[in-house]
Amino acid sequence: MADEFTHLTDSGVHMVEVGTKPDQKRRAIAKGSIFLDKNTISLIQNEEIKKG
Repeated sequence: MADEFTHLTDSGVHMVEVGTKPDQKRRAIAKGSIFLDKNTISLIQNEEIKKG
């Protein structure tokens, strides 16, 4: 990899040509958690929770 960013110069940030790069396969992995009250989970599962 280059030691410097090609899109960053003394005059600021500018777009660079990336169209000549070959296609690459990429993968992103995300993970998350939510914590809900048991009553809230029950309302969601029974489709009893109001919109909003």
